[in-house]
Amino acid sequence: TDRQSLIQLEGLVEGVKEARGVSDLKNVPVVLLGLKSDLNDRRLLSNSEIQHFAARMGIDSEFVFETSSKTGENFTHVVEQAFHRARNPPAASSAVVPTRRVV
Repeated sequence: TDRQSLIQLEGLVEGVKEARGVSDLKNVPVVLLGLKSDLNDRRLLSNSEIQHFAARMGIDSEFVFETSSKTGENFTHVVEQAFHRARNPPAASSAVVPTRRVV
């Protein structure tokens, strides 16, 4: 992930809020997914920078993940959480599936 990706994501988040007619993502099911976690040696942003970005955008930290399609790291868990989030948006449920988050 690089800073340009976050700039682009910020525009997408604003577009989602506009499309949903909301000022924040509190009741919008959103999952922030960072790919290529297997390329950690080429990483340009720290985990804390990504978490800070997510918080600033109003994305729940429980739904910020890193995964690798190459190694399959964290993939199943991300899919489970995404489906849970889609079926149980924040307004409908305050419960979160227990996380086995690997970052």
